[in-house]
Formats: sequence, structure tokens, C-alpha cells
Amino acid sequence: MARLIKSLGGIRITVANRRFFLALLVLLLAWRPASAQQPGDAAGPPVKYHLSPRGDDSHDGTAPDRAWKTIERANRATLHPGDSLLFEGGQHFIGNLLIGSSGSPTAPIVISSYGQGVAVIDAGDSFGIRLENCQYINVSHVVLRGSGVDVKGHTTNTAQGLDIYSSATTGNRWHSIHADGLIVSGFRDGIVAHTPVGRQEVVGFDDVRITHCTISECLLGGVYCWGSSRTSGKPWFLPIGNATFTHFYLGDCVVHDIYGDPAGDPILCLPTQIFNATYSVVERCTIYDCGQSANPRGSQGGIGGLVFLECDHCIGQFNECYRMITTIKYDGCAFDIDGGCSHCLLQYNYSHDNEGSGYQTGTFDGSGPVTDNTIRYNISENDAKKNPNNSGGIMTWSNVQRGHIYNNTVYISAANGGKPHAFLGIGNGLDVRNNIFVASHDGDIVTTGPGYRFENNAYFRTDDKFSLTYGGKHFDSLAAWRAASSQETSNGKPVGIFGDPRFRNAGRGKAVNAPFALRELSAYDLISTSELIGKGTDLRALIPDAPGEQDFRGGSLNGHTKFDLGAVDEPAAGPASDK
Repeated sequence: MARLIKSLGGIRITVANRRFFLALLVLLLAWRPASAQQPGDAAGPPVKYHLSPRGDDSHDGTAPDRAWKTIERANRATLHPGDSLLFEGGQHFIGNLLIGSSGSPTAPIVISSYGQGVAVIDAGDSFGIRLENCQYINVSHVVLRGSGVDVKGHTTNTAQGLDIYSSATTGNRWHSIHADGLIVSGFRDGIVAHTPVGRQEVVGFDDVRITHCTISECLLGGVYCWGSSRTSGKPWFLPIGNATFTHFYLGDCVVHDIYGDPAGDPILCLPTQIFNATYSVVERCTIYDCGQSANPRGSQGGIGGLVFLECDHCIGQFNECYRMITTIKYDGCAFDIDGGCSHCLLQYNYSHDNEGSGYQTGTFDGSGPVTDNTIRYNISENDAKKNPNNSGGIMTWSNVQRGHIYNNTVYISAANGGKPHAFLGIGNGLDVRNNIFVASHDGDIVTTGPGYRFENNAYFRTDDKFSLTYGGKHFDSLAAWRAASSQETSNGKPVGIFGDPRFRNAGRGKAVNAPFALRELSAYDLISTSELIGKGTDLRALIPDAPGEQDFRGGSLNGHTKFDLGAVDEPAAGPASDK
């Protein structure tokens, strides 16, 4: 425009030519290249575009009776902030929706269904919806269906149901991708936010939110985020660093039947994995029945229901995970704070009937250290059903870690011909306090080395016999272990208890399948005659942010002067304890 004004400098402006130039200016401002002028592409007020099997791609798409027919036509449109792309509910659409346009903070682009029911996108062997190098997008109430995966891991699909992808190498993070109410199945992966790994500088995402979604019957991944310019190198080649994703949120979702890759090595199965993230949360999710077809000859990686890896300040809470299956000699855990994590927290979760550990933490080759993480107020019931020498109700490994494990309840039974540990510790750097460890078999309750600090925990074996291995030496009484190791002492005085914790209904917690109902799980309440009521160490002066605001069942811990051992801080019945 400046060039136009300059070129007019030598012309005498009369009333007539003033009118001419004003008209010319209006035309110039309104002009767009002919190649960009297609139905559905005009900028202006937000537009709702519709798709229907009864539509016609020659229509403008702006009303149900002027709907487009195909996803191919929708892919040719340029969406603008505030625009919506709506699929007729109850109908099927074949194709792969590719979005490269961005909304704005106040006017996101919306992809959803209209009318009765939800629309189904049949994606075949490719992706359902791909959001590539864009931001401020809301996707909701759509079924994404791939070509299918059978329980043996056979599939022809090679892509993601919802693929949130950044190939950018410079610039700020992409913002605000929200997915709600999706049903995703039959893909290699369900919902993934990712960048290239180890090939280039990367631009990640801030504020990815995935809520009220169900992801099932996929090959490798349920929901995960990952991406980094660096990798850990051999053997894992996992992305290193925690700066790619911020404020990643996964809430109120169900992930099940993520079968695992029968040819995968080292990565076998990723039901719910948060990699390379900071200040992120996974809560109120149910994860179950995963890992069935993972490569039994995999040399390295296994499966974890919810895994944090290379993360900082991330939280997993109010989740239930059960029946994770491992086809190799380790893993199959429910919850994991893994290599490179710092200031991460697992709390108020329920694990049960997993072949691997209920809760675990450690490092992997090439990862950063594991520091200042906390596992508290969780319940593990009958986990570690396979490979008892490599798993436990709670299992830790690595010499490069620092953190806290307190007020958890573990109940473990014999399984698969083995006698798994309520706690298995290999490494050092963690303090273990106020937990309840119960074994319903005749093996060790705990096996650990000298690198951990045990203080004021409760131990019990259902035949009323103490059994523990410490530094390779067996002990048959709490007093003997205490005398030999100075474990279970505080300020020179003996602490810790061996005896029946007197649970309400131990070993019978079963599946809840409703995260809001986890607080109704009463099997591990302490009845009023329990010796463990009011016997917990007050951790407020010992651990930052301890003990938290509530116990496993939602009972407030604010204002307490005495605490119970274990994950539930209120007695089930009878006289109240002295709080």
C-alpha cells in the first residue's frame, strides 16, 4: 500500500480521480488470488462447515442441506479461527482428515459431530485426524476407527487415530490442542502428540488436553507424548530432556486392550506414556488389559500402564491400572516414574492384578537421574504375578535416585509359582516410611539392600511369621533386622511394627472401573482395633509438601496431629482414633 501511495505522488488529485482511487483502494483490499477463492475458503465471520453422506462437494458446506460429502473436500478447505468442521452424527465417512490451519486463543477451530449421535471416520490403514503444525484446535465427539488390530497384534494400520504432530524446528510451542469424548480403536496408536526424535531441533506443545476419551484395540500405543532433539543412544534410543511438552493433561479416559507389538524391540507396548514433559497431569483414568501380544523375545523394553519418563513436576493421581501383561522377564508394571524424572508424584492410585510391579521407579541406560520424586497414599493388591525376582508391590532400582515412598498399602499373594515381594529394592537413595507391607504367602515380605532408609513401616505375613532379606542376609524377626542394620530406628529408638494391620477386607478390592468411586474402596481401611492407627511418623518436618491434603479415600489430612500407617488414614468403624 505504501508503494501505491508513493506512485500517486505526481498526480493531481481532483474530486473525480479521488473517487476513482477510493474505489480502486476498496477493490485492492478485497482482492485475493483466484487460486485461493474456493467455496468454504473465504475469510470473515466464523463459519460452520458440514459433511454428510447425502451432501455434495460442489456445495459450499455452510448448512446441513448444503453439506459437503467427502473428507477429501474438507481437506481442500482453508479453515480460519472460529470455523467449525462438523460431521453428521450417526454416519460413516471414509478418509483421513488433515488439518494444518490454526485457530486463535479466543476462537479455536472446532471439529465435531452435528445432529443425532456421533460421526465415525473410517481411516483404513492411515490416520484418522492429523493436526500438523497448528494450534488452538478442539476435537470432540467423533469415533476414529482404523483398519483393526487383532489380539495377536496383527494389523495393516501404521498410523495414529488422533495424530498431533510438530515438524517445526524453530519458533514457540504450539498451543491448546484439546480432544474430548473421542472413541479411538484399530490403529497402531490411539492418540499421540509428538515431534521427530533425535533428527532435528524440535518445537513442542503447550496445553494439550485429552479428556473423556476411550482408546482400545490398538497395536503399540494408547495415549502418549514424546519428542526431543536428543536420544539416549543404544539400546533404547528414547527421547531425552523434559522441555518438549508443558501442561499436558490426560483426564477421565479409559485405555484398554493395547496389545503390544509382536515384532517390537526394544519398545513393546505404550498404553499411557508421558515423555519429555513438565507440569503435566494424568488423573482419573482407567488402564487395563494391555500387553497381550508384545514380542516375547524383546531384549529390552516391556510394558507399563502409566509411565513418566524424562519428566519434571508431573503428577499421576486417582488412576486405576490392572492386568498389565508382560511377555518377557520384567516390567508389566502399573505405574512407573522412570529415568530422567524429577519432582514427579504418584498418589491416590490403585493397582491390582498386574503381572509386574504395582509401582516402580528407576533409571535406564542413557537417562538422567531420578531425583526428588514421591510415591504416596497408593494401594497395590496382588501385583507382581509374574517374575517375582524382578517385581514387587513396590519395586525400585538404580543407584542414581533420591526420593520418598510413604503411606502406601501393599498386599501381595503367591502367584505363578512364585512368592513376590511387597517391596523389592535394588539400588539406593530412597526413604521408605509409614507404609504397610503384607505378604499372603510364606516368602519374604521385603527384599532390599542397604541403600534405603526404612523408618516406621508395618510388616505382616498372613502365617504370622516375619521374613525379610537385607543385603543378601535373611532375618526372621523385625528386632534382629533392626539390631543388625539400624533400620527401623528413629533417633536411636526402635520404630516399625510387625503384626496384623487388621484391614477391613484385604485381598478383595477387585476392579472399580470408575475413578470417582476409588474413594469408596474400603478393603484397606483399618478397623478401630488396629494397632496402626495414630502410629504414623509426622512427616511434615522431614519431607517438603508432606503428607499432602488427603489420604487415598479422600479423607482430609489438614489439621491432623497424629497419622495412621498405610494409605487410608481413617478407621473403618468403631471409636475414632486420636487425631
